[in-house]
Amino acid sequence: MGLNDAARRRARRAGMAVGLIAGLSVLAVLLIAPVAAQETPEGTPETPVEGQTPAATGTPEPTTNTVVRIDVVAEKVPVPKGDEFEAQVKVENVEHLAGFDFTMSYEPKRLKPVEQELAEPGGAGEGVIGARVLDVGQFLSTSGRGEGMVCDDPKADLDNDTVTVSCVTTGPPLCLEGPAGASGSGLLGRVIFKSKGGGTTKLTLSSSTLVPSRWATS
Repeated sequence: MGLNDAARRRARRAGMAVGLIAGLSVLAVLLIAPVAAQETPEGTPETPVEGQTPAATGTPEPTTNTVVRIDVVAEKVPVPKGDEFEAQVKVENVEHLAGFDFTMSYEPKRLKPVEQELAEPGGAGEGVIGARVLDVGQFLSTSGRGEGMVCDDPKADLDNDTVTVSCVTTGPPLCLEGPAGASGSGLLGRVIFKSKGGGTTKLTLSSSTLVPSRWATS
């Protein structure tokens, strides 16, 4: 589930539907090994130090494009069959972020999302399970609005091969003297997948929304 319906309606009235994301990187390609791990191929994303999460940076210049992207982090590349790895979703060069949602598509022949128990089991439909996503909304917590952050249970739709994550902060918008949203770059969530083996696969951000705090509502 994305941002709640009431929040979406209020956002539309505020005119937020256009221009929220100036630039968008939507694809991560990785290799899945059917046997033992091999050498890292050319073009594979660099793997950060294990356990390292990106820190927020300063407020970007107005001319800088905002980007949402996926970074794959695994102990071994290609990823051996049965191993788990992270698909880290990050935002770069955003100003006063108050809420977000994203939907990630995966290839079920090569990957499966790692399941996690839902905090609200009745909120999932048929074919929908809880998805293990770590540090959900971490970037939002770097601002004064972070104390009012509310996140839906991350969910995996097994019929449509997607994982959806969403968070929103509460309180008055910036224009009504509410706290500023998160600015700079940071982590929106670490989606955990398990390799089924079999070769090259891809992860895609099929949709994403960024809500600036000047339009956020209580």
